[in-house]
Amino acid sequence: MSKLTLLPEELLCKIIESFAYLPQSLLDDTPPDFEFKCVSSELRSLSMVDKRIRRVCLPFLFAYVRVRDAEQLEGRDYSNPCILDLIKHVHLLYAWSGNSQDLSLLRDTLPQLKHLSCIDLTHNPLWINLTNGGESALIGTVLDHSSSMVLIKSFWLLPRDTPIAIDLSKIVVLRGEYSSNPIRPSASSCAYVSELDVLGDDQTDFWLYVYRGLRLLRLYDHTSSMAWFPAFTSDHPFLSHVVFNYDIEHNFRHHSLPFLDSFVDMSRQIGPENFTLQYLILTRTRSHPLSASSLDTMPFRNWHVSKLGIFICSSSVEVLSLISTSFPHLDELSICFEPTHPAEIDLGYDLDDLIRLLARFRSLRTIYSRNLFSLVRSPFGELVNPVDLDTQTLGAQAERRVHQYASRIALAVPSLLEFSIEETSFPVHGSVTWPLDGWLSVASGDGKVSGALRPCYGSEAEFDN
Repeated sequence: MSKLTLLPEELLCKIIESFAYLPQSLLDDTPPDFEFKCVSSELRSLSMVDKRIRRVCLPFLFAYVRVRDAEQLEGRDYSNPCILDLIKHVHLLYAWSGNSQDLSLLRDTLPQLKHLSCIDLTHNPLWINLTNGGESALIGTVLDHSSSMVLIKSFWLLPRDTPIAIDLSKIVVLRGEYSSNPIRPSASSCAYVSELDVLGDDQTDFWLYVYRGLRLLRLYDHTSSMAWFPAFTSDHPFLSHVVFNYDIEHNFRHHSLPFLDSFVDMSRQIGPENFTLQYLILTRTRSHPLSASSLDTMPFRNWHVSKLGIFICSSSVEVLSLISTSFPHLDELSICFEPTHPAEIDLGYDLDDLIRLLARFRSLRTIYSRNLFSLVRSPFGELVNPVDLDTQTLGAQAERRVHQYASRIALAVPSLLEFSIEETSFPVHGSVTWPLDGWLSVASGDGKVSGALRPCYGSEAEFDN
């Protein structure tokens, strides 16, 4: 530590910056420019070494601040002008509302935050004060007394039918919606819209607007023409994923994606009653734009199907064969077995057939499965007769068998990293079943599978008499 104190301050600052904050969660969908960074324990410890190092640590310690309620903001640290001058990002948590005390404190404090660039309201339930206009007052106060951007979770949380005029150019929306809501076109006026949901096939004019910063587009039950796609994706260079969500009535067989023609034709041969898609995700493979002529002749050239979710009701092997042949470059596959008439339909299959089909995927990284392993005709024989065995032993036997299946798949699919497994009725012996749920990780190189599977929440073993 003594050597660290001798370093030039510029170099010391660079070193501290490298470990000042915890790694960002993979589940956090906040745009990078507006991420909240959590201070690491190493930074806290280092800041107490001596006065010089603490002075270098202070800008990192107070750049990102979570404020639970008004009392915390009135505390000692935040009444210090030197500390207030270091704050760049404020996250207002659940206890804030539109009452007069909170608003008065914000009006007094916000102008003192000279370097504030973002106020995060994504974990503030603005809807709790809908009856008295509290959400309008809170956002209005924030916008009136700060020049920073305001981050909200959903476009639905913006005030509506109120006298307060909202400056949308300072609003950053994590997930906007385009539907029959009369405020829908205003989404294009926001400073940044990270994700956009288009709700309903009748919303055909969403593409007329530009949504700055758009990274992900979700289309629900969209079966109309895709003529808008080339121009829309060209206008949104950061757009990396387009999600098509289907339901029973608006299924993929009514699609308008030209590169799915052969897949749809083959699916009709198998039978529309045998499976349906839950979702299909297109991923952009190149970031730089195509020429104008290419947009007309090859509108989907830079896009490929990367993720797919499927419900299988019958003909398991035939359906999985169609998916693996049509989409060999998937990196995520969700397989859900849901027989429509369990007593009449045999969904069972041989493990070797499943392995052979999954091995066709050259870049598959994640498998989400529901009842995938319950239907395997096991090459290992039945598990030990469960008579007089306690439930803990039954669960251990079932978990061990699923590990065996997953290990064999992992060896055949070298790119595989993880399984999400849900088995509602995994067969143990005869009519005895056991529910399992959890994640399994695959070690790179040797295909070894690790992870614990637990009984599904609210489920228990079943013994048929």
